[in-house]
Amino acid sequence: SKANIMSSWQPWVDNMMQYPGVNAAAIFGLDGSVWAQSGQCSPSQAEVQALVAGTGKSSAGEFSAFSFQGRRFMTLRLQDGEIDARSGPSSLSAMRTGQAVIVGGYLAEEGEQASMAGCQRVNFAASKIKEALTNSGY
Repeated sequence: SKANIMSSWQPWVDNMMQYPGVNAAAIFGLDGSVWAQSGQCSPSQAEVQALVAGTGKSSAGEFSAFSFQGRRFMTLRLQDGEIDARSGPSSLSAMRTGQAVIVGGYLAEEGEQASMAGCQRVNFAASKIKEALTNSGY
């Protein structure tokens, strides 16, 4: 059942939220289904499906921008199923595994200053969860 899936995947999202500079986290199935997400992470179904599809592209040239929670993100890097993207002071990393896409983000408040550390922080958090899930067979 969906409730069971949520309960087993939620700890991974909660773990990602413990990393510095992460305030939004989610795990999506490759079919665009939501496995788990943090409280303030609520992208539309269309946004999730576009992002999941984007992780399957081979370069940023094929997926140069996308929308996530109504914010327009520009793809900085897309390689081997991993996307690093920015929207002003907001940062987002999405990483594909065999069965899922892990998303770690920092969604900035209005008027916040951009920080170069933002992208590195969300990338680090998402890559740690990707590594753990991949090692668990997902």
